[in-house]
Amino acid sequence: MIKHIELSSRKYPGLVATVDAHFWEMELHSYGYSPSPNGSTYYAIRSYWRGETRTTASLHQDVMRLAGIPVPKGMMIDHEDGNGLNCLLDNLRVVTNSQNSMNRRSSVGSTSKYLGVSWYRAGSNWQAYIKVDGQSIGLGRFDSEIEAAIAYDFAAWIHFGPYARLNCPGYWTKAV
Repeated sequence: MIKHIELSSRKYPGLVATVDAHFWEMELHSYGYSPSPNGSTYYAIRSYWRGETRTTASLHQDVMRLAGIPVPKGMMIDHEDGNGLNCLLDNLRVVTNSQNSMNRRSSVGSTSKYLGVSWYRAGSNWQAYIKVDGQSIGLGRFDSEIEAAIAYDFAAWIHFGPYARLNCPGYWTKAV
């Protein structure tokens, strides 16, 4: 079962986070969470006093703590679906910063809605590219945006495996 948590905020009304119901019943019901925008998503956070210091904790950190899953120093929690308000345990995983960046979304203001795809004005076609270890790798130019997106997906799966954010995940399950 799942539990929806309404986040308290005048600035961002109507946002809801999702957790496994048993974590809500264990402890989370006693906290008040607020939305915190970060890039293209939001996270649910709470603030509290630790001695004389005011500190914050996120809902996904609280879920991992209640599940008994340690997050070693230098590691972080990733939301597999990219939705920072989806804090169901099966959507959370412990990753390195590098693995976390493999699961990023297309940039706001990009010429394409797809990750790793942009319009190549000089050639009047779409180009696909992927960034691996800080190096941009060209994947070719394509007549359609979707062809470029599929080329990116193939390269992302090769380089990033299960951490890849795919543009067309349904395509791969049908094609295999």
